[in-house]
Amino acid sequence: MTTEDLEGPETHFQAFHAPCEKRLIQIPVVLHPTLNELYVIWSDISDCFPAATRIQFQNVFIPKLRDARLYRVKPHGIKYHPGIVLDVIYGKKPSSPKRKNRSNGSQIVYTKTTEHHATGATPVQDALAEDAYVNVEDQNGIDESEEYGEGDEYDDSDEYDEYDRGDEYNEYDEGYKVDEGDYAEDKSGTPIKDTVSDGRDDNHGYDEEHDGNCEEGEPETRIEEQEEEEGEEEGIRAIMNAQEMTQKQTEEAGEDEEDHPYQTLIKDAIKYRTKVIINSRYTWSQLDHHSKLFVFLPVLDAVSAPSEPAPTEVNEPTPTAIATHPIPRINSKTKFQLYYLCDCGDDPELENHPNAHWINTYEQQSSESDKYIDQYHIRRMIPQLGDYVMGILEMLKYGVYVDQVSQEVAQRVSLMIKYLESKGIQSCEGFVSAKMALDSKSAVTESMLEQLPPIVALDRSSLSGFLKSRTDMLPFRTSEGNVKWMCGFHWKGIWPGLEAHKRTLDFHKNPWAPEGWYSPHIGVWSSRIKSIEGACAFFELVEQMPQNPVFTVWLDWDLSLEDEVELAGAIGRISAAMLHILVHGRDGTQEETDAGMEHGRLKLTTAGLRNPDIEMFTLSTTEEGKEYNYHKQFARRYAWQAYSPKSDKLVTKVERSVRGGKMNAVVSASDVHRAIRTVYRLAKGFRNFSKLSFGHPAHHLDFRFAELKGGEGGGDIVEEKKGTTTDLFSFLDKRQWRDEVYCSSSQNLGIHFFRLACLTKVDMKVHIDEERSLVRKVIMLNERLKSLTVESLGTVYDPSQAYETCKQALFDHSTIELFRISGPNDTLLTKASQSEFTWTNPNDPAKMRVEIVCNKYDNIEAMFQRYGPLIDRLAVEGMSLTDATAMDKSARRKKKPFAPKFISIKGIQRLDPGVRGILQEVVAKGSIECVAVSGSVIPKALKLKGGKRETESTLAVRLEANVKIWTEFLVAIRTKVTDLSVRDDPQRRFLRSLELQPVMIPDMPRLRSFELLCATPADSSLFDGTWLEQLLRFKGPAPGETEKVDDSWQRTDAMEMFSQRSHIPGFHAITKLSLLEVMMTPEDWTRLLRYVDMSQLVVFGVQQKNALAMETLLQIADALPRDSPSLKLFWVKSSSACGARDDETIAALEAKFGPKRRKQDDGVRMELDGFWV
Repeated sequence: MTTEDLEGPETHFQAFHAPCEKRLIQIPVVLHPTLNELYVIWSDISDCFPAATRIQFQNVFIPKLRDARLYRVKPHGIKYHPGIVLDVIYGKKPSSPKRKNRSNGSQIVYTKTTEHHATGATPVQDALAEDAYVNVEDQNGIDESEEYGEGDEYDDSDEYDEYDRGDEYNEYDEGYKVDEGDYAEDKSGTPIKDTVSDGRDDNHGYDEEHDGNCEEGEPETRIEEQEEEEGEEEGIRAIMNAQEMTQKQTEEAGEDEEDHPYQTLIKDAIKYRTKVIINSRYTWSQLDHHSKLFVFLPVLDAVSAPSEPAPTEVNEPTPTAIATHPIPRINSKTKFQLYYLCDCGDDPELENHPNAHWINTYEQQSSESDKYIDQYHIRRMIPQLGDYVMGILEMLKYGVYVDQVSQEVAQRVSLMIKYLESKGIQSCEGFVSAKMALDSKSAVTESMLEQLPPIVALDRSSLSGFLKSRTDMLPFRTSEGNVKWMCGFHWKGIWPGLEAHKRTLDFHKNPWAPEGWYSPHIGVWSSRIKSIEGACAFFELVEQMPQNPVFTVWLDWDLSLEDEVELAGAIGRISAAMLHILVHGRDGTQEETDAGMEHGRLKLTTAGLRNPDIEMFTLSTTEEGKEYNYHKQFARRYAWQAYSPKSDKLVTKVERSVRGGKMNAVVSASDVHRAIRTVYRLAKGFRNFSKLSFGHPAHHLDFRFAELKGGEGGGDIVEEKKGTTTDLFSFLDKRQWRDEVYCSSSQNLGIHFFRLACLTKVDMKVHIDEERSLVRKVIMLNERLKSLTVESLGTVYDPSQAYETCKQALFDHSTIELFRISGPNDTLLTKASQSEFTWTNPNDPAKMRVEIVCNKYDNIEAMFQRYGPLIDRLAVEGMSLTDATAMDKSARRKKKPFAPKFISIKGIQRLDPGVRGILQEVVAKGSIECVAVSGSVIPKALKLKGGKRETESTLAVRLEANVKIWTEFLVAIRTKVTDLSVRDDPQRRFLRSLELQPVMIPDMPRLRSFELLCATPADSSLFDGTWLEQLLRFKGPAPGETEKVDDSWQRTDAMEMFSQRSHIPGFHAITKLSLLEVMMTPEDWTRLLRYVDMSQLVVFGVQQKNALAMETLLQIADALPRDSPSLKLFWVKSSSACGARDDETIAALEAKFGPKRRKQDDGVRMELDGFWV
């Protein structure tokens, strides 16, 4: 609120009630000159009530205004409390020689009433709670000295540097911000504490829950003004006199008062912490065409117009019918908006505007989802961008590096700062306050500032999904190649070539440019050109517009070689963030064929490689039958399409993260040997690349060059322009083979790749039985090969024979670490999962091991015969009886038998009965460390002749058969199973079948991992059957002596069970437990948490299909083993994750665990229904 806001009928008055007074005394409020708050001048109060020593409301003390260090500020006064009648307490005031009788000529307004001043409505109580702390102990009785005031507690002298004592130790509140001409409102919304910790508000004033006393849409009441027109004018004059007196007193007091550096210290801290934001420069690609200056602000509800109070029977307004506007706060319904700042600071062209500034507009979006952001996305943003946004918010609040904002925006900024603080984001203001609370006279040094959480530079991954484009911001590319997003006024002010900008608008009126558009809002000029004259004119304009980031052009005619030479020269002179060129396809010339690039366009490719001022250059050819849009401008939300190449048939693609940086290039080559020499010559060495690829995604050769430092092996190589280092092998050898050369291709396309002699990793597709010699040659030619994977293109192959062919070459190789043969990756061809046969350390017989993943189509009899003792891991997804017999014979050997450490069996019901019997015997008799059984008892419906499917009755018969097979197999190997993953039907036939077995399954001592997927009915309980409950109890912690149990017989049964398991050798607790698609009741959770040994858990996960109550979720949170050294993953998900809908639950979890953190891929990950701990 400004001074002009008070000069009218909207003048606000504070109501007072004094003893022996029948009427309310109303004193006008004014704006404090230093705190920028509405307040009542103390001299006005003392003039009206000469004996007043204390102001309170219902025994709650109302303190005088204080600064951030809790010192009283001049002019003295109390905060304006709208809608509250304050009590004036008379008492004996100590004399003070410095006291001055100050008269401001304030207008006093009397309002007649018949009601008591303390009969306040609910809003009055809420408003009071925002300003004062109620001392419960003193509520019922206050002693005389405390009520009437003694000593310098109530001294109104000019002494500035004193604290109040007792329950008058009230925290400093930053005061009210004024909303567009209405009265000021409290920003904090929190009670004032009775102790001083860090001098700041700990609650931050954020109501994450629904306020029961203030429902949405509830009408607010306000006191009816009784003054006549003449009285109002006198009141206004009194206010102006009070303001003049206040300003005079402030100037007089400023000469004697101590200069407190609190604000300066905060600004210094903000400058120190946010210098990375201001000093960082980003190219177009580094921030994925987004601005670096952005904030999220809450959307405050519009302040409703004051309503007239309802007439009473006596036609007199009551003091409790005082109108109050809602206190601005962030609650569960608050939406947010994304705002960008104009990044015009530090630009020499704008001499009169050295700072970035706020843009006080927000465009009308087409939908609510585009205009507003909900709190779920804000919570997701905070772990990644919280510190960064906090830095910009404080820059706005204190005017550091940016221009200060209006009071309405400042109010929203302050609310957002406190909201982020409530989520655990540190602010400079809070940091300085905490330091000064410990030592008020100490300075905040740079070493202390280093304790602030650092603000790191932005990257594309952190911005993904959080920022949206704005049409009121325009991109501007600087001469250094950095991109600024600015408002239209400043964008035009620094654009050096407005004439060129205007010419682009008329460019497409020419006949050789029939289609095109230019949008400065997204920084794109798109054009379709039909002749070389138009292309030259286009690139001439592009050369004059380096400030525009993106250019895309379709050269829609058959380019001649002379055209390409002329265009290559034009491309070499331009500067752009992105340049996408689309041309017609053609065959290469003899020169291009000799260069290994018979796809052509060698001149244009050369221009793209050699121009360091283009961050992304793409050259692609048209696709037959496809239409391209060069005539219609993209909508803002689809602008990303304008930033991408039009065609997928890439000839050349060159990317640089910064101007002149290392290149990530893709070149379409026909002869890789020649193409490598050509690229080396064009780019003047390989040191200018971070990655160089030839080919396309299905057939490519990648050179991934490691970033080496000077002094490190190969890090200080300086390539010569001629001669010696054109040999790629020599270049890699000088770098001590720290780089990776990866080839993925088939025999027909990659024959040149395979013979490079410098490959370190190869994935090749061949008919392995026919091309064994080619595989052997690849091993022998590439002396630095570390990994070789051979995928068979045919379904019939012998992996053991393929290995025998390459055995000697692998043994003689010095660097090979892995040799793998895999089946065809085509489920339509094999109707089974891909099989793999892996030899690790094939060049060292002592360390060599074999791993097998097989299906029923594989021929692996010879694998067991030749490499049975070396097989370390066996995963069976299908096996023929012949292969199973060979495995059985290998396991029966007396010398070097088949003895794997790991066996995995998937889909027991699909195996031949003879194969199941052999596997069952091998597992039961062997000493295998890990036995994993997985699959589903639910049969898949088969297609019958004529396209019909199986009937329900047939499926039910097959289901019963599958349950029987699973039960018998599992019972037979129950003492060996370590991992069990099963999908049961909704009626849980498999689990119920286990309960009927004569041998109870809970004696599975080695079971460590259990996963159950069972879509149970809604009215069922997880523990309806006894098997699962007994299993978990058998694996769970031992019951304590004081543990509560349902019945005494359960304790006896539990003690007998634990006594039994103590004698079982090799017993393991369950470390991995997953329950998927289950229905869980609160009682189920209580039992589950009691049965699980949390101290042993490594992975715990529950996905329930029904909703999860907040009380149950908090119960799970209490059981969360946060300090467990073994825990890696703990997650619980329900049908309605609290992360998306339930603010009350999130507030409760934040109170228990602190702010929600960013999801991380490393370390311990704990998620409670969408809340990451």
